[in-house]
Amino acid sequence: MNLRILSRRFALFLILCGVSMSLSAAGQPFSAKNTLPDDLSPKNASSGNPSPKRHSAETQSKTLSYCILVPGWQTQDRDYSEELQEILHSLERHMPDREFQGGILPWESRFTGEITTYGIAAGNTERASKTLSNLILTLPSDAQKNIILIGHSLGCRVIAKSMEKLKEKNVRVLQIVFFAAAIPDEDPAVDAAASVSQMPLLNFVHPQDGALMAAVTAESLAEKEIDLMDLDRWKELNNSFKEMHYTPMLGLGSAEERENFQNVLIAENEWDFQFRDSFSTLRDLIRTYIPNHDFQNFRQAWQFYLQEGSSPAEDVLIPQDAPNLKMKVTDGKFFWAALETHAGWELQENRITHHCRILDPEDCRAAWGKKERLTKCFAQVKKQLEEPDKKEETDDAEPINEAIHSESESE
Repeated sequence: MNLRILSRRFALFLILCGVSMSLSAAGQPFSAKNTLPDDLSPKNASSGNPSPKRHSAETQSKTLSYCILVPGWQTQDRDYSEELQEILHSLERHMPDREFQGGILPWESRFTGEITTYGIAAGNTERASKTLSNLILTLPSDAQKNIILIGHSLGCRVIAKSMEKLKEKNVRVLQIVFFAAAIPDEDPAVDAAASVSQMPLLNFVHPQDGALMAAVTAESLAEKEIDLMDLDRWKELNNSFKEMHYTPMLGLGSAEERENFQNVLIAENEWDFQFRDSFSTLRDLIRTYIPNHDFQNFRQAWQFYLQEGSSPAEDVLIPQDAPNLKMKVTDGKFFWAALETHAGWELQENRITHHCRILDPEDCRAAWGKKERLTKCFAQVKKQLEEPDKKEETDDAEPINEAIHSESESE
């Protein structure tokens, strides 16, 4: 199959990604003169518990707190007021000593018909982050310490870049929550956001987030000013891994250990996808992967986390490098040399191209990319596999300690 046919099919995949994505919306165009500060003020803010008991002595003793929701790409025409209300209710149930009010940050994220406008929206996150940081700076320091920021997709990038600015001014917020964060893994703004958050930054991840996989390529093309349908330019680049590769998105798994930062899986690394004819494969990819990026899925997972105190799914989070579709390898591993193995997992290097891949115990490709990056990714996989073993050893030791203690008492 030649490059032109592959490019067209992948282009269709990316375009449908954009049409299918259900991100978030603010309903107002990005502007320095928008009414966001007033919307978030106590007199006009949405309330998580708008009952008549607001004026009771119990309510007055609660700490007034704020929640700011920052939507993602293609969201300006969507109303998120109901979702915000549910978020505020969930926060008040989880933190009964607080009274929450909130608002939505509007910014220029509209989809205008071309897939490469994702790259434009990504560039607009810098301006949006200034709006958010300026808003927070207008609040008293006591109010700043009681702010929870929740972002989805590119909205997470807006928050992270804003926190990078606020860190310089020693501002602290209560907590930051990322849903499907569309931000480069190595962006220092992520570390800044984690340091500004008093509580651990929660990063909710779907291991098969098709929209983020597509976004990596879309933003790479936009950076090089290549239109998605300009197949001659694609051919010019020869679809080179070195030329086309973009820094991996955080939402697909972080390879670096970060302080005050916690990944939360919302689904397991299940794989029930079967390759058939080309059209069916493309259709099934869209049906299977794009909904994994939906805001509602992440909000519900976050609410589960608040209620249960644990991740909705227990599985290995596999940090990524290049966008990867998990699939069973059929090459017989002839061109691959094993660099590391652990508990059935394997880090392999291609003998010709020298790029690497990670295989799970079922010989499915879980990640692939540059050797330096994949070595870090595999280290994170090993650490996660070792943690349950350490926990089991601790659990086994407890009955022994109890028996020793009982023997001491009997003596």
